[in-house]
Amino acid sequence: MKNKIFSIGYLAHMKLNVCKLGIFAAALAAGALLCHAESSDSEIWNLDGLYRVPKVFSAEKYAEYQVPGVRTLLYESVPCRGKLTKVFAYYSAPSGPVPSGGWPAVVLVHGGGGTAYSDYVKKWNSWGYAAISMDRYGKLPLLKLALKDRPDIEDGWRSGEDASPREDSWHYHSVAQIVLAHSLIRSFPEVNPEKIGVVGASWGGVHASIAAVVDGRFKFAAMVYSSIFEWMSPPQWWDPGRFIPSIRIPTLWVKGTTDTNFPSKYWQRAVNICGGKPISSLVVGLGHGDNGQLYPINRRFADSIIKGGASLPKVARIGCRGNLVSAYVDSVRPILKAELCYTCDATPDPKQVWKTAPASINCKEVSAELPDGATFFFINVFDEPTVAGEQEWPSSSEYLPGESVKN
Repeated sequence: MKNKIFSIGYLAHMKLNVCKLGIFAAALAAGALLCHAESSDSEIWNLDGLYRVPKVFSAEKYAEYQVPGVRTLLYESVPCRGKLTKVFAYYSAPSGPVPSGGWPAVVLVHGGGGTAYSDYVKKWNSWGYAAISMDRYGKLPLLKLALKDRPDIEDGWRSGEDASPREDSWHYHSVAQIVLAHSLIRSFPEVNPEKIGVVGASWGGVHASIAAVVDGRFKFAAMVYSSIFEWMSPPQWWDPGRFIPSIRIPTLWVKGTTDTNFPSKYWQRAVNICGGKPISSLVVGLGHGDNGQLYPINRRFADSIIKGGASLPKVARIGCRGNLVSAYVDSVRPILKAELCYTCDATPDPKQVWKTAPASINCKEVSAELPDGATFFFINVFDEPTVAGEQEWPSSSEYLPGESVKN
């Protein structure tokens, strides 16, 4: 049934793209259908166990990692090599009176080489959210040391990234730790269990996208840097492409054109096949970093779902007429600026040099003339005023090859 749902959803998406993508689109569709050859969420993880509130243990023995105003704790996670494991985490809620129903909350998921970040928890607290951030390596948060040199916690996860059996692998444990962190934070009396989302960066985005399927209690998910991994051979059981077509919650997908870790083509593929209501933001010149968990666009997205804030614009479809490219925009706010983003480089990103040109705005449609020789392009729209010295956060159309434009 899940494969059937995916096929219908993906084909429906393809009908929205009125550009003629030819062989490129056919390859995308075929690859995505093959990638989702297995259904897996309920078969791999024991949801009955993960939905229970995990045991919590004191972290007092790790005195040097205590942070004023933030709770340091250990919580129990799934077994590795037959032995239950523990996870180190920081948690805090905003100061002040607890609102009716409790604080909204986020589960923060670090990327490769990252850890639990108390300052990230505090930042989300300042935005009005309770937050939990955990170390997914069984380590203590000593960032001045390389990952392999950081001190281990007692009974932490110890295994290889792709260990066999998969129940011992980092991918399996990472997703389980996210779901258990959710089970834990929603049990706190000051937290509203119906207003919790997940935000992940890099590998954290990969695992957050899987957790968004495995854990149906999340209300939103933001993936900052992520993609599917269909180029890997043999196919990986943890490839998000096997899971994300089954997402049924609003999602945000953020990436930069100079991101060195996730190719734009496969990031766009992830957005294309994602279920639910995906919104994408492809930022010209933005690089890669674990601080993506703190990008203000994540807060605005969360506020729009949880607090009734203004939703991000949705660039619903893109069309081509000769070299004229246009996109329909669904936005609750007026579009203040629109840009055609393009490159004439054939080299793989992130080495591509990107240029921007103003796009015309006509009510809910934006359009621009694509220069000859453009190899890839997309359209960005902005509904917030530009602030000098601050990063702008657009909503983006599909990232497309220039060859899709037929004269």
